[in-house]
Amino acid sequence: MKGKRTYAMLATILSATLAAGALAGCGAQPQQTEKPAQDAAEEAEPAAEQEKADFDTTGGSPWLATVIKGNVTKDTPTSLTDDFYLAINKDWLATAKVPAGHMANTSFYVVEEEVAANAKAMLKDGNIKGHDAKLAKQLYDACLDWDARNKQGVASAQKVIDDINSLQTLDDIAAFICDPKRSTNVPMLVALGSLPMGSDATQNGTFIGFENALLGDPGDYREGVDKQSDGYKELLAVEKGLLTRLGYTEDEATKVVDEALALEEELTKTQFSMAEMADPKGLEGYHEVDYTPEEVKSIMKSFPLIEFAESRGYGATKMYNVGRDDQLPAIDALWREDNVQKIKSYFIAQYAYHVVDWLDEESYELYMKEMIDPRMRTDQVGEAYDTVRQVLPGPLSQAYVETYDLAPTKERITKLCEDAIQTYKELFKRQDWLSSQTREAFLDKLDHMKIRAVYPDKWKDYSGLDLDGLSYFECRCAIETYEQQLDAADAGKPVDEELWKSEDLLEDNGMYSAQSNSINIFLGILGGNFYTPDMSDEQMYAGIGSVIFHEISHAFDPRGVLFGSDGTLLSEPAWTEEDSAEYDRRAQKLTDYFNNIVFCTGKNANGDLYMGEAIADISGVEATLLAAKDIEDFDYDEYFRAYAALWRESGYPDAELELVDDDMHAPAYLRVNVTVQQFDEFLETYGVKEGDNMYLAPEDRILVWD
Repeated sequence: MKGKRTYAMLATILSATLAAGALAGCGAQPQQTEKPAQDAAEEAEPAAEQEKADFDTTGGSPWLATVIKGNVTKDTPTSLTDDFYLAINKDWLATAKVPAGHMANTSFYVVEEEVAANAKAMLKDGNIKGHDAKLAKQLYDACLDWDARNKQGVASAQKVIDDINSLQTLDDIAAFICDPKRSTNVPMLVALGSLPMGSDATQNGTFIGFENALLGDPGDYREGVDKQSDGYKELLAVEKGLLTRLGYTEDEATKVVDEALALEEELTKTQFSMAEMADPKGLEGYHEVDYTPEEVKSIMKSFPLIEFAESRGYGATKMYNVGRDDQLPAIDALWREDNVQKIKSYFIAQYAYHVVDWLDEESYELYMKEMIDPRMRTDQVGEAYDTVRQVLPGPLSQAYVETYDLAPTKERITKLCEDAIQTYKELFKRQDWLSSQTREAFLDKLDHMKIRAVYPDKWKDYSGLDLDGLSYFECRCAIETYEQQLDAADAGKPVDEELWKSEDLLEDNGMYSAQSNSINIFLGILGGNFYTPDMSDEQMYAGIGSVIFHEISHAFDPRGVLFGSDGTLLSEPAWTEEDSAEYDRRAQKLTDYFNNIVFCTGKNANGDLYMGEAIADISGVEATLLAAKDIEDFDYDEYFRAYAALWRESGYPDAELELVDDDMHAPAYLRVNVTVQQFDEFLETYGVKEGDNMYLAPEDRILVWD
């Protein structure tokens, strides 16, 4: 499936998020005028209806895959005791339209549109105030100025490509990468970032990672580059389209791409695949290694890493760290005179792909045609808004907070997080199978868990960034350079706990960060079925409450237990071997249960992939129900109905099928049905009995935490 490929190692492997399986994307047609969201959704439908699945979408067991668009009609029979998700969401599922720019319609989309409407109104306002708000508007306006972008053409990229082509030796390349004025916006063989050190999470070290691979997933390089794959063909089309405008023949452009990918085959051998990153146990080879600058020099005998880092402003770094001890030697081994041409081709191919959608309309349309599924496209205003969110998330979020009063919301969400933490303490105290050692470690982690609700009290400083009079291309370069300088300024300093690393607060999501031991609930998820100020307790717990409880659970999964209460990577996991073995036994029961569920004919669910997130879903509801016992006359019917509505989803058949094996979250209908059938409160509320599809005998239940 087409879609912008991204792969980042620095922070994502240490964070667990709630994000739904529905695909989202930015896309635009530059000449299209803005349309209301509903009109855009309706316009997308006729083309969508012509999409015919090339597989049988029926045959699911014990439930129909109701997330597949078209599987539910107004005549589909329903029963609360046989398919709870369908019974609650039938009317919506039978009529829901997939909005333009999305592969599915979900509750997340509703919240996303609410926030987007507010943010777009703010960006259109000619009287927008404040430096950060001004930056966001300048980028927004520059993105939409197609006359200026077309006039500039590809000339800006031409200068950098010509400079790379002038390099003849390793010494030339070393001089290039160590000169920020020449190479700051060119993806390098390595990526640097200031992050809390694994050995001491209170201090920033410099993490040595990798740039995004051109084919996206390092796992795609394991068997060599498949030149018949869609990914290769799409990449080659974009590269050839731009490079031929920069003076290359088609054969020369193809050679550049193939040489770049050959180098990446070597680079990706020591990187984790996306599947490994998704699997809670797939990162067993991840063991952060800290090195002093002197130790890095002793390992990197050829590649000038320290000189490169110092040129980028990381000279104050006291410790460098990597995710695997074989990564530095692998990078160093590539720094050879016989690799000069491959390194140059890598720079050219990476740079061309990096900036192609920064350029004129022809370049932009080339990228969109090849890399973005046409169903993911919206309009020019949507593209500009998504660009600002992607490129200046901090300033846009700060402007949003300063425009709309969210103080009462912040206070209420903070209190919900505090209550959730206390509930988890009670939950762990009830676990008879946990040793006292493990229980105390878990309670200590909860005592020190940071709450980051809605927005921070301190923002990253963008006062030194000036976009006055810059073109769109120049804006992108200036912002990228400034962001890199801000990051480098943190090197070697204590971690500023008041600053949040996650800056896109308009994202409709929540997350747990192991490196800071923090629960993060972004303002972008606070709307729709997730949160409104007038919600009942039952709706609140089913909505944003379930998000909070879900995320806290990740602190105590196989990845979370690798980190201590201050975010430091532990020498040994925070549970005993016996506790770990018992957890694995329970988790395997959950995995086996999901693996036996049939998504549709010929395709089973993927319990091995879902395990970590499914445990968080079930544990989140378990903890929520524990907290609900303290609420007088708690209405379980209202709660379970609201929970089922929270995860409603209707998506294109091909998209939903792909997610079965690609998304670490189970399909939405399983996130509801499998979760709720674990609890007596559900079975008793609806009179579910043996023989009903929603019934699960006590001995068959898959709760990890009793």
